[in-house]
Amino acid sequence: MNTGCQLLEIELLDSLAVRGEYRSLLAWVLNWLIFKLEREIPEYGKDFHLKVIRANYHGEYLALGVDYQDPNPTDAAPMIEATANRILSTVSVLDLAYDVATHQIKNTVS
Repeated sequence: MNTGCQLLEIELLDSLAVRGEYRSLLAWVLNWLIFKLEREIPEYGKDFHLKVIRANYHGEYLALGVDYQDPNPTDAAPMIEATANRILSTVSVLDLAYDVATHQIKNTVS
């Protein structure tokens, strides 16, 4: 497990997170989601960064890790979750495919 990060589970991705055979797909979706969140949240980069991490809570799975810049940060999780849920509910899967195909995102897990 990655230490020093706030664990952030996106509820709309739970069905992927619980199935080991979807781990690679989940990694791509989470990295794409970070790519989208960087552009949607003005505080990104200045107050926090996001990364895909391996979480170990009731088994190992992938989740978002919030890495805060300030040692006493304001909790950004509710804002990140709301924005992530909006993106996942409104953006076409074709956008994900395009961003992956054009190498605009990299598939990384910390």
